[in-house]
Amino acid sequence: MNTKSFALRHIGPRESDLKDMLDKVGASSLDELIYETIPDGIRLKSELDLDVAMSESEYLHHITNLAAKNKVFSTYIGLGYHQSITPAVIQRNVLENPGWYTAYTPYQAEIAQGRLEALLNFQTMVTDLTGMELANASLLDESTAAAEAMGLLFAVREREQKKNNVSKFFVSEEVLPQTISLLKTRAIPLDIELVIGNHEEFNFSEDFFGALLQYPGKSGQVYDYAGFVEQAKSADIKVAVAADILSLVNLRAPGEFGVDVVVGTTQRFGIPLGYGGPHAAYFATKEAYKRNIPGRIIGVTKDTDGGRALRMALQTREQHIKRDKATSNICTAQVLLAVMAGMYAVYHGPKGLQFIADDVSNKTATLVDSLEKLGYYQTNASYFDTIQVKADASKVKNNAEAHGVNFYYPDAETVSISLNEATNLDDLNCIIRIFAEVNAKDVVKVEALLDNTSLSNTVKRDTPFLENDVFNSYHSETELMRYIKKLERKDLSLNHSMIALGSCTMKLNAAAEMLPLSYPQWGNIHPFVPINQAEGYQEVLKKLEDQLTEITGFAATSLQPNSGAQGEFAGLMVQIPKSIKIFVSPGNHDATRQALPQPPIFKRYAKTLYEMDNVILLGDPCLVRLHGVNTLVYHGQSLVDIVGSSPGITFDKPAEAMKVLLKARHLAPTHGSTRVALEEDDKLVIKIVPNIFHCGHIHTVQTLKYKGTLLINSGTWQDQTQFQKRMGIVPNPAIAVVVDLNSLKVKMMKNFIS
Repeated sequence: MNTKSFALRHIGPRESDLKDMLDKVGASSLDELIYETIPDGIRLKSELDLDVAMSESEYLHHITNLAAKNKVFSTYIGLGYHQSITPAVIQRNVLENPGWYTAYTPYQAEIAQGRLEALLNFQTMVTDLTGMELANASLLDESTAAAEAMGLLFAVREREQKKNNVSKFFVSEEVLPQTISLLKTRAIPLDIELVIGNHEEFNFSEDFFGALLQYPGKSGQVYDYAGFVEQAKSADIKVAVAADILSLVNLRAPGEFGVDVVVGTTQRFGIPLGYGGPHAAYFATKEAYKRNIPGRIIGVTKDTDGGRALRMALQTREQHIKRDKATSNICTAQVLLAVMAGMYAVYHGPKGLQFIADDVSNKTATLVDSLEKLGYYQTNASYFDTIQVKADASKVKNNAEAHGVNFYYPDAETVSISLNEATNLDDLNCIIRIFAEVNAKDVVKVEALLDNTSLSNTVKRDTPFLENDVFNSYHSETELMRYIKKLERKDLSLNHSMIALGSCTMKLNAAAEMLPLSYPQWGNIHPFVPINQAEGYQEVLKKLEDQLTEITGFAATSLQPNSGAQGEFAGLMVQIPKSIKIFVSPGNHDATRQALPQPPIFKRYAKTLYEMDNVILLGDPCLVRLHGVNTLVYHGQSLVDIVGSSPGITFDKPAEAMKVLLKARHLAPTHGSTRVALEEDDKLVIKIVPNIFHCGHIHTVQTLKYKGTLLINSGTWQDQTQFQKRMGIVPNPAIAVVVDLNSLKVKMMKNFIS
């Protein structure tokens, strides 16, 4: 046996097993089996250009060298990410334990009772701290959870709101920037209009169905939202709050002042930063909305003997089970990390969490006191762990980085500082020294923390939490270790048995692949650090992109979620005869700028198309001249605005809306939802009267002649979507419009049959 081979240790079958398997299928060798199974036409003609495989020891040496390229600064950026302390007993017995990290998705409750109990602890922890009635077993991240909250509140609108198509969702400008970014994307398919602004100036009009607040705000200010929520409820506006889980130990639970959904991340409960993830988000809501909650819920039931048992409940939400009744596309959870966060609460208990929260709060108050003595002004009147200091941001930044420290700089005159569990007195004095040097002041060393808080009684927590026995029984390492082992024994993982189920979730990660997760050079890197502090991460990500690009044969690879439709489209294009010229103009779902005018699809996402001789990629809009015929091609984003603002024009007659554009001699004469880039030369002006004017977007087929111009609105290749149903659009799928350029006569090809 080659002991250096990774594959021999981790990828079956073994050579000794191959003969029996080949005999069973009637092949003499593996090469023969491949030859008979895979057609020659799709076989690789040469070997993949990949690096030579490493042994496990070579890989660990390699990953350690890469880790050294990441610079571990003391980071106080905040914005939803904070360094935490992973208790060694949890790191050793959960994160690094194959009994937990190789466990299969708990579809079979009878072999997953240990994990289900750990997840039930997680849910209980969340409901206690948020003051809500129900929590799920985790989601991916806070931003995703917030987007799911928006979707839930949209789904549970009042009957009258649905009837009147109320679709505005208010987002406080204090919400984390990454959350706002994701909300913008997730609002589009639901046709939700986001309104971002100051919550203190919100008018509570009947145009809104919901709102999202941050608690505390991204600036660190702790707002009393009770009045906001009360006004919102009186206007039938439902409210979601994104809340910092550790701050809820000291802050009034959102459920107490009547919110409908509370979301956030549990990363602060012992989960490494990991350059932004993975982490375990939480989602808590009211019992009334249990049928709409995304992800999984662990429920208590009885076994055949009448004893207590646990199971995954209400799984009709999941996309793969009763898919037609699913209310969310989320069908998973961050189980390993949720278990860690739940065990963090079990280990520390209510008194331990109270100590940690008070310690963070006292460190922050001590820092404020010291900075004010140095002549600095701090703007937050009420805060937990984050302060805003008025100072020359550039000077502070230069001095801070020289000391190996990262702060957040919202503007040129503000420095934001978020303290955390891991911050100690030495760290505190280092921060004070940085500001003292910028102001040329003497440093006064802090020897002890102030016992102080800026929180008013209206926002202070005065209710108990984590009163269940499980959170008050395992506070020594030995006790928790035994409890973790007890749950592990109730589960089935790869350290017990091969699991007779297959799934995309069955990763079979090797121990050598898991070990680096515990390295501080990988775990303690904040996602918003300057890029030169994360060179190891950048190298890993770039290498992975290159390897996936080589394996797939495409021009480039994105490591972010993207539409698979782009690749499918490219695959279809290569089947069209090269004698046929193809003109590709983008729309609102393509990988290019979304504001009009749109440039062609970016080359890095469509290199295959760019390399095809018969494909010409154009912008949107564009004017194509073929055989003396001018065709104005425009995707038609503004047609929605025309329909909405022109009496008598409906979605079933899009050509009538196209007439309005021709009359106005402009492709976006009214700016509603249509995004238009301000350019010196307005490329949306119709300067040449076209012979053919072609649009799409509405997905309803219609042709019309108007003053010598043939108007064509194309259909689509899919049936009615939920969005179209809400908009009252009935599409015409699988209809190709063919035009004779000599006569401008139109022929409809339905389902590809003339």
